[in-house]
Amino acid sequence: MDKRCSSKSIFFIASVVVLTLGFYNNFWGTADSDEFGYFQKDSESLVIGRLALAQKQGIFSQGGFLCRIEPVYPANCTPKQRNELFAQREANQYSVYLSRIDTGIYTNYASQMGFQGMCYAILDKILGFKTTTKIEILYLITSLMSAIAMSLIILWISIQFGIIKSTIVLLLMVFAPSLTLFGRNLYWVVWAFYIPFITSIFLLNSEVKLNISTKRIVVLTFISVAIKCLFTGYEFITTVLIMLTTPYFFYAVFQKWEITFFIRRLLIVSASALAGVLSVMTVHIVQISTNIPDVNGLGYIIGKFIHRTSSPDVVSERFEPGFAYDRISIISKYLNLKALSFPKVVDFFSFNISFAQLILIFLICSVLAFISENISPIIARNRRLHVALVSFLWVSFLAPFSWLIIFKQHSYVCIHQNHIVWYMPSVIVGFALCASVGCNLAIDIYSKLKQQFFH
Repeated sequence: MDKRCSSKSIFFIASVVVLTLGFYNNFWGTADSDEFGYFQKDSESLVIGRLALAQKQGIFSQGGFLCRIEPVYPANCTPKQRNELFAQREANQYSVYLSRIDTGIYTNYASQMGFQGMCYAILDKILGFKTTTKIEILYLITSLMSAIAMSLIILWISIQFGIIKSTIVLLLMVFAPSLTLFGRNLYWVVWAFYIPFITSIFLLNSEVKLNISTKRIVVLTFISVAIKCLFTGYEFITTVLIMLTTPYFFYAVFQKWEITFFIRRLLIVSASALAGVLSVMTVHIVQISTNIPDVNGLGYIIGKFIHRTSSPDVVSERFEPGFAYDRISIISKYLNLKALSFPKVVDFFSFNISFAQLILIFLICSVLAFISENISPIIARNRRLHVALVSFLWVSFLAPFSWLIIFKQHSYVCIHQNHIVWYMPSVIVGFALCASVGCNLAIDIYSKLKQQFFH
């Protein structure tokens, strides 16, 4: 193993460790401690309900769907009592799983196949520890998998731009609250969203050396999308499908592909990805139709799609009264959320950066990528690489915007969670651009200052 390969291996392992610490227990203090402790427990409780059911009835019981234990309402239950019992529903899943004692009815969550619940249930059966230890192991495994996925992306950045710049990207990702909050969640298994994208970047990176065939690209793209859909269903599906195509824009510019070759490739990989979705959807339709009486699987999925893309129909005290339903207002809400959070290093030093501010920074760095050789010789020498990265960045914003625009109802109702789409992969690519342009410009400025004052 040469020194270059060895240094990248050490860097990859270090990246996995650093990110795992943040994902598992908010080690770096990036996320609000209260929010980290309770983030998406309602969604995660579906997985915990599946674990509880698997303990009693088997891993694939009730079709293998994720589920919840619904409370049994006592006779003459008042509306207030019913609301209190319903409000405790999420917490009840954890207590039932940990105590193995339940009184209630298991109801299926059929919007996805629930493969993550089945896998966790298998691990739950295999692990020979007490239940409280097992759930911590599941959190650790999920955190590790998420860290590996992010570190593979960072590794690709190091291959293209060097370890110093990829280290900057790593540090920025450490202070991204969205990634920290999602990193260990048992429902979201965020690593699964990035498998198709990771498949694309490494296939394309290895293409010249290994002579990757079109057939292999088709097969691996199909498999990677199928894995995503098995584990997380159709969550952020448009974002993931567009995200996996964005590296093709980078390599089309960087390697000077002919336009016909680029379009043909894009159509092939898109068709392969759609085939992966449809294959899992077919199995899902059968799963629903077979296990839920009087429910047509195809009709159920179409109904959910129509519901999630329509105007919001649920308004309660947790939503802002009078908030506009139009897409511009919804997107502006997401732009003002925290993208980076730097905790207090000393008592007076801490600050946050919103997604809107971050996009403005990306725009400035995109302009700097085109500055003249007189100002920055290094940027000029790497012009094609930077132009490819700028193209990669701005095309990648189609991925998050696709979800926020098409899935209007979901985007309005789920503002507390959908901020993760900005990292699929737009913000991460933007980090790479800022690191590359910033480092190159800093080196050139330092060289000029050195010449001016010391010669």
